Amino acid sequence: MKRSPVTPSLALVAFAAAAMARGDQNAGSAHQRPGHGHALEQCLLALDLPGAQLASIETGLAPGKAALKEDGRSLKAAHDQMEADLAAGAEKTVLGSDVLAMDAARAKMKADAMALHDQVLAQLSNDQQQTFNACMATHATHGMGSAHQPPQE
Repeated sequence: MKRSPVTPSLALVAFAAAAMARGDQNAGSAHQRPGHGHALEQCLLALDLPGAQLASIETGLAPGKAALKEDGRSLKAAHDQMEADLAAGAEKTVLGSDVLAMDAARAKMKADAMALHDQVLAQLSNDQQQTFNACMATHATHGMGSAHQPPQE
C-alpha cells in the first residue's frame, strides 16, 4: 500500500497548529489575568514592607521587568513568524525551527521570571520569604504556571 505524500504534510501541519495553539493559549492568558510580574508586585505589597525596603526592591526589579517585556516581544515575534510560515505553506524544517524559537523564547522568559523572584527573596528576611512564597504559591494555583518553589525546611 502506497502512502500518500499528503499524510506527512498533514501530520506536520497538525503538529505545528497544536504548538501554535499552545502558544496562543499561553500568550493570550497573559492578557486575561495577571502574570508573574503582577503577582510578584501584589505579594510584595501584601508583606507591608517598610517604604525604604520596598523602594529598594522595586528599584532593583526595574531591569528585570524590562527584560520580561523584551522576552514577551520575542515570544510574540516567534509566534507571528510561525503563523506567517504556516500560512505560506512553509516546509517542515522551517516550521520545526519556528517551534524551537518559540520554546527558546518561553524558556528565556521563565528563566528571567525566576531570576526576578530570586532577586526579591534575597532582600527579604526568612519570615518575609515564607509569607512571600506562600502568596506566590497561591497565585500559581490560579493557573499562572509553576512558581519557583524554595527548598522545604
